[in-house]
Amino acid sequence: MERSSRRFVCGVGVRGNPALETGPLGGHRLPVFHPGFPRMVLATIVAWISVSVAWAGHPDALPDFSIHQWQAEDGLPQNSISSVLQARDGYLWVGTYSGLARFDGVRFTVFDDTTVPEMRSSRVTSLFEDPVGVLWIGHETGELTRYADGRFQSIPVNATWQNRRIMGLATDEVGDLWLLNEEGILVRPGDGRTVVPRVGTADKLVSLDRDPQGRIWLARDGALSVFERGRVRDPALEGIKAENYVQGLCSGSSNTLWLVHDGRLGHWRDGRLVRDFGEVAWGSKRVTALRETRTGWLLAGTQDEGLFVVRPGEEVRRFYRGNGFPSDWIRGVCEDHEGNLWVATGGNGLVVLRPSHLKTLNPPDDWQGRAVLTVQEARDGSIWAGTEGAGLYRFSDESWVHHGAEDGLENPFVWSVTEGPKGRVWAATWGGGVFLQEGGRFGRVPGME
Repeated sequence: MERSSRRFVCGVGVRGNPALETGPLGGHRLPVFHPGFPRMVLATIVAWISVSVAWAGHPDALPDFSIHQWQAEDGLPQNSISSVLQARDGYLWVGTYSGLARFDGVRFTVFDDTTVPEMRSSRVTSLFEDPVGVLWIGHETGELTRYADGRFQSIPVNATWQNRRIMGLATDEVGDLWLLNEEGILVRPGDGRTVVPRVGTADKLVSLDRDPQGRIWLARDGALSVFERGRVRDPALEGIKAENYVQGLCSGSSNTLWLVHDGRLGHWRDGRLVRDFGEVAWGSKRVTALRETRTGWLLAGTQDEGLFVVRPGEEVRRFYRGNGFPSDWIRGVCEDHEGNLWVATGGNGLVVLRPSHLKTLNPPDDWQGRAVLTVQEARDGSIWAGTEGAGLYRFSDESWVHHGAEDGLENPFVWSVTEGPKGRVWAATWGGGVFLQEGGRFGRVPGME
């Protein structure tokens, strides 16, 4: 932590404040208050504040993330999100079981079978943008919708498959579109050709991804296949056998493939194992979404363990209900053009994680539910925070100390805190005078009651 580059930031809740709800794809540009910012002005505009500091860590390390959530009350058709992707024009498309939503960063525009006659079903289960920019929409009922040049079009699916729910879509090397159903069977909608990959033993676990060469990689109930040049086959991957249990897959940069199999993470290039990264943090749990980011991280969504952001071989960050993330059930993930991570949850709406150079500091008691009014860094690198009714807090060496009436700070409404020339802390309170630190206790300053 480099103190010379650190500054104080007050993260202000901005939901419902149009003046602050600005930026690409809803990016909230939070105001930055330097230590000299007038305290009275700060106190009048802040509803709640969390203390943050700029953090200079390893340049390749996973950053902290700010988290924002959108739900039906914010304009989504419903809170159960099936899929999410950002199109090349910058719009974010969100699939739900009550329609398709397009998000411009401020508001959602909803399309369903009542407002768009060409959309035969509102129950969207999958989304895919092909290499020429056409958006394909798969439905629970087996219907297929095409969106291009601002127009929706219903596309016939000439297939006789029984389980019609479309779980994935991809185009092959010649541009033909293929649909993947819940049983892991591929069908080409134009002529109804059906391709049946090898099946494993993990019931109803299907996934697919298209690599830059147009090969379609599939996992059907845990069994791995690749579809290319019009046929499906078992791929020749070093260390992978027919009996391996494939939990999830995605294509990576530089003609690579990522596999989560048998509770382990591996990375292949041209069939050769580049590296076995060992056991994954979620063990043998099913992977509902796997995606590589432009920085080389992996995003792994699970059915009941939350989201894992992985810096392979180095670091893992887990987001789940136990640490404040809105949901443990992840259905889809994508990275937008600015590096923000969008997460489709199974019942808690749409969530975005924005990489931040800020580390949010919160004491174990969460400020006792009170607002933070003043922040000061001391010479020794510790951070002092005064609150509106919860006294004074000190953060040092990753631990917190609270100062209140038991330490002589008789008034808990601390409006300003500073450090004097001798390293003693001064705290000015609302209506209770000024207190000065002497050792581990505070006392009133005579004449400044």
